[in-house]
Amino acid sequence: YKGDPSTALLEVLDPEQNCKFHDNYIDHDYDLSHVLFIATANDISGISGPLLDRMEIIPIDGYVEQEKVEIARRHLVPKNLREHGFEENEMTFDDGALLTIIDKYTRESGVRALEKKIAAVIRKQACLKASHKEFPAVITKEIVEEYLGPQQVFRDEYENNETAGVVTGLAWTQVGGEVLFIESSGAHGKDFKLNISGNLGNVMKESAEIAMSYIRKHAGEIGFESKLLNNAHVHMHVPEGAVRKDGPSAGITI
Repeated sequence: YKGDPSTALLEVLDPEQNCKFHDNYIDHDYDLSHVLFIATANDISGISGPLLDRMEIIPIDGYVEQEKVEIARRHLVPKNLREHGFEENEMTFDDGALLTIIDKYTRESGVRALEKKIAAVIRKQACLKASHKEFPAVITKEIVEEYLGPQQVFRDEYENNETAGVVTGLAWTQVGGEVLFIESSGAHGKDFKLNISGNLGNVMKESAEIAMSYIRKHAGEIGFESKLLNNAHVHMHVPEGAVRKDGPSAGITI
């Protein structure tokens, strides 16, 4: 219906209906009850509930750093050496070089970007070889940084919770986890107002509203006069506005 495949999949994946599936395009009936459908998705949050109910979900976690290093050493590096005209014994990457590429130049759950960066390093070596110049036989961290340029991926790091208005939490991501900073500031205005920014989902917005309601009710216990909030403009912000954030786990941090 209007190009939405999920509506067709509802019937196709339902064992009570798919034995008499009718294909409207060629006007023919099929028995799909013995067909095994395998579907993949990077994020299941956008899949409708009725469709998910007809599936068995098999979560497959991304690789950790050490697994990526082993995959690169055993498969990605030898493959790219062959593709760029090198013998396997002509060049090696040490662990420091591979970890630098993983940590400073890629942010992914798989290894696709890792392979591209390894290929970029090997192409630099191929240029030297084609020019009949000497090239290093062992790729180190320093060589990687020289070939690939400035660091491209920066991870947030915990500093402290001593600054007023900034609290640190933890967030789950498909590539592991990230430190999540939640910032807030207050100012005086004509009436009470709560602003929320940072591309938050409904659950996190509700957590902020609940926290604000709790503060207003228990202001005396916390240590300030409740009437100060009557004219307060409170702004809560979660950095990285391009990344959508949702879920109840940030409630205590808020």
